[in-house]
Amino acid sequence: MTSFHDLLVRYINERKVSVARMAEYCGLERSSLYRILRGQRTPANEDLVRQMAAYLCLNPAEEDDLLLAYRVELIGYEKYSRRQFIDDFIRNFHTAKVGNDLYTPIITPMEDRPIFAQPMDNRSDVIKTFSNAVVSECSKPEGGHIRMFMPPDTEFMNILINAADNATVPVRIDHLIQLHQSESAVAASVENFHMILDTLPLISDMIDYRPYYFYSEVIPRLPLFYPYQCFTADSVFWLSEDLCGGLAVHHPTIFPFMASQFDRTLKHCRKLYEAQSMGSFRAKLQAMKLTNALTHSMTHMISYPPLSVDQETAAMHLLPDFPDPDSVILLFAQDLESFQQLYTTYCRQLICSRAGLEHFAKTGRIPRYKSDSYFPLTPEERVTILSRLEDIAKSVDFHFLRRDIYNYNDGLSIILGENLCCLEIYFSTTFSKYLIIEEPNFIEAFRDYFDSLDTQDLYSAEESFKILKQIIEDTKQLS
Repeated sequence: MTSFHDLLVRYINERKVSVARMAEYCGLERSSLYRILRGQRTPANEDLVRQMAAYLCLNPAEEDDLLLAYRVELIGYEKYSRRQFIDDFIRNFHTAKVGNDLYTPIITPMEDRPIFAQPMDNRSDVIKTFSNAVVSECSKPEGGHIRMFMPPDTEFMNILINAADNATVPVRIDHLIQLHQSESAVAASVENFHMILDTLPLISDMIDYRPYYFYSEVIPRLPLFYPYQCFTADSVFWLSEDLCGGLAVHHPTIFPFMASQFDRTLKHCRKLYEAQSMGSFRAKLQAMKLTNALTHSMTHMISYPPLSVDQETAAMHLLPDFPDPDSVILLFAQDLESFQQLYTTYCRQLICSRAGLEHFAKTGRIPRYKSDSYFPLTPEERVTILSRLEDIAKSVDFHFLRRDIYNYNDGLSIILGENLCCLEIYFSTTFSKYLIIEEPNFIEAFRDYFDSLDTQDLYSAEESFKILKQIIEDTKQLS
């Protein structure tokens, strides 16, 4: 990629402008601009870069290229690239999906299938045979169990999702994925992030999805003549590198051996992430409790404002017909205790959605919870909860987001700890996805993402505290 100063020099030479006049236009000493052109310093901010672009009469595409080169120069190409990966990940988290029209299998009764080896010579053979086995496994009344060592291929993911959607009980999928840890950290991160994104559609109420990973440079592949394997209790598949051929074996005696080999390999691997699809009020409370339990090394957080309700308030506001209210109220109490310890003891930086906090202050509703499960909080109760947040804001590096993060301001939570990252996005009041990720490259990319946030992304700590105080005062007026 062309450096900022080289690109700026090119634009100046192409337009044959005077460096002295350009320096005067931008409010710079001539010597300062020459140091920028020699790569000895960078402009103080993006506004100055835009001034330079205006003087040079750059078109929008050229101005974007100049701004991009400036941003890369500020933090370095690798760190900038990792931030872009996180941007892409957050942007695509909601829309990660596979189609529903790739293949609808026709079930062949087990007694009519070949009992021993069934060669698969092309992609169509692989898809049909694999679909048949997966649908059969998912239809078991006690719940199926599928083990896979293969990349998250779209067509195969589609088969698993369609089969699980038609199941009566959740199916368990243990998925072993090979990640990369090469000398080119950026290249490895790109591929690894795509691996994670491609698995997200499998997070659903009907799939108990358990992804594991290993690095190709650390643990060699399973020593078999086909590189990938997938098996159910009735069928074993050996698949080629391109997933367009292989061998299927339908015989009950081979399964125990393959299962033991696979499970032995898993012992040397780590979970890629823990995940769940949360469609219930109770599930979201459990997720909050789990997050608090796991993040006692938390350093940074972007979140819908972390508002917590005490046991008494929860008891007053849950709807009378809410199922098993006592256990839910207890969860609220446990969460408040963890909440106070977490943010006053461990958190160093807290970044919140201003719009989300203002919504709570005006309505007494927390968007992540279904509005038909509780009565709205009174203005007095809102002030109490907001004051709790104010106490936290005094003890951490507290900021409000200045801009939306892909329209997820009111439904995004990123918690970064020393050795894990918790990510939750609320797509609606009835559905969200929740991940706890421990893969080191991914965590490092999120750390870079937090480090790169600046005044264009965040209000200053002083501005943020004033905004919070004003929200509290405005809420008091509602009483």
